[in-house]
Amino acid sequence: MAPYPLDKNRVAFGVVAVNRDTDSASNTTEAVLSMYLMDGPRVRSILDRLLVYWRTSGIFYDCAGEVEEVKRKLTVGPAGSAGYATLKASETSATYASPHKGKSSPDCNVRAINAKHGDYSIQYRNGRYEVPKDLQPFARRVPSRVHTVDARRRGQAALINRTRDAHRCHSAQ
Repeated sequence: MAPYPLDKNRVAFGVVAVNRDTDSASNTTEAVLSMYLMDGPRVRSILDRLLVYWRTSGIFYDCAGEVEEVKRKLTVGPAGSAGYATLKASETSATYASPHKGKSSPDCNVRAINAKHGDYSIQYRNGRYEVPKDLQPFARRVPSRVHTVDARRRGQAALINRTRDAHRCHSAQ
């Protein structure tokens, strides 16, 4: 848990949940941050599942494949119009690959082939921080049926389906 001072009287706490899919070739890891605030005797959710880390890996013995990674850092900015601090998310994403693709090599010399950086502001509205669609976990962004052709995304699709099925089972109880 980490504290997030929203104003001089309120401090939220953040909880990170990590999901790993090691059953598939993609070996996907996803971490999401949720934030909560004490509201009298109750705990209230004010930020629901901001994707802070995502990685899928697939560099094989013949240096083929790619690793995709997204990292986000969350900081507290100045107060917004609702009186709560604006949250700032800075993102670094990259795809890593080897120049030796398809060739056996003791060192694949993996390097970033398309690193990107981005900054986002998350505003407090209607009693909570609204997570922009681009910052939500991938499982939330897909339609109810996942049709994935790209082989390196198959593991992600399996993780999404298992996550969705687990959520349906939990919701039905």
